[in-house]
Amino acid sequence: AQSDLAIVLLDIKADLTPLFNWNTKNIYFYLVAEFNTTASSTSKKLIRNEVTIWDTIVSEKKDAKMDLMSQNVEYPLCSDRTGTMKGIEVVVTPKWMIFPITGLLTINQPSGAGASFHMTLPDTYSASRRQ
Repeated sequence: AQSDLAIVLLDIKADLTPLFNWNTKNIYFYLVAEFNTTASSTSKKLIRNEVTIWDTIVSEKKDAKMDLMSQNVEYPLCSDRTGTMKGIEVVVTPKWMIFPITGLLTINQPSGAGASFHMTLPDTYSASRRQ
């Protein structure tokens, strides 16, 4: 079976400065994409996929404001079961881990309206084949 790769560009704007305090060593900031695919081209059974598509480590408060335009995802979305990503609905959610100097690591994500964004992959796209 063939598989598809979906490579997307994202505009990433985030201000992590409020997460820094005297006990913050690093912040691992990442974007998680969630989408469903079918188990096979003849199956209706859905498989939930949750993958990290972009990440960065912020070590200093002065680097905690991000305004990145047309940023390539580091890890493309892929379908290894049905061979297609056409028309797939994808939900992207920012998440972060705060690594303290001392104490417990915390994993966080925003909540409420606007916490995630939705995108639908195109029904048609260009295909390239490596020789």
